[in-house]
Amino acid sequence: MTRKLLPLFVLTALSASAYAATPPNTLVVAQGLDDIVSLDPAEANELSSIQTVPSLYQRLVQPDRNDPAKITPILAESWQADAAAKTLTIKLKSDAKFASGNPLRPEDVIFSYTRAVTLNKSPAFILNVLGWQPDNIASQLKKVDDHTCSSAGPPTSARRWR
Repeated sequence: MTRKLLPLFVLTALSASAYAATPPNTLVVAQGLDDIVSLDPAEANELSSIQTVPSLYQRLVQPDRNDPAKITPILAESWQADAAAKTLTIKLKSDAKFASGNPLRPEDVIFSYTRAVTLNKSPAFILNVLGWQPDNIASQLKKVDDHTCSSAGPPTSARRWR
């Protein structure tokens, strides 16, 4: 009899619910995530993934939270557009690393943008505005040195970074 009841007791103990109180002055937001197709930044383009991806991946730059017109460096240390506003040179922070501890290199930046353009998923349209297309992306991005890369594009693309 005990042998038959023991699995029942174990199952009951494992299925018991645990409740945690929400700390005071804490807002709890529940959101469905059923629209997520992918958390790959080269593919994610629906509301939930667009809200989630920035928490998973760092950007070269992002808008300042208090002044969205101002660009804040994240992985980039600095950037400079040439006089004709056709080329943007980006210097990466020397201490920028992946979660694995591997250093961020210009090749990683070039790979990420090249992959996004050549996959040609929904987010690629943003990069296509820069003149980056699957057939020309290899000539648009270049490694300058161990911490610097450059991107070419139509004159209006680099002008936005000034």
